[in-house]
Amino acid sequence: MIQLQHQKPRSISIIVTHAFFVDSAIKQLNELGVSNIWSSDSIPHATNAFSIIDTVAEKIKMTLK
Repeated sequence: MIQLQHQKPRSISIIVTHAFFVDSAIKQLNELGVSNIWSSDSIPHATNAFSIIDTVAEKIKMTLK
């Protein structure tokens, strides 16, 4: 993250599949300049922005055929 800050981007955003944020992780990321955090709904979290349920369900169906 520090290397990215040296590039002086206009904004820093993070997209993750699983929102395993512990303790003050979100606060620390925000303090480092992260302005957006988007996560899937695989783990309920305030950052959930997109769903992977249909994709997972389809893969399970295909596997069980």
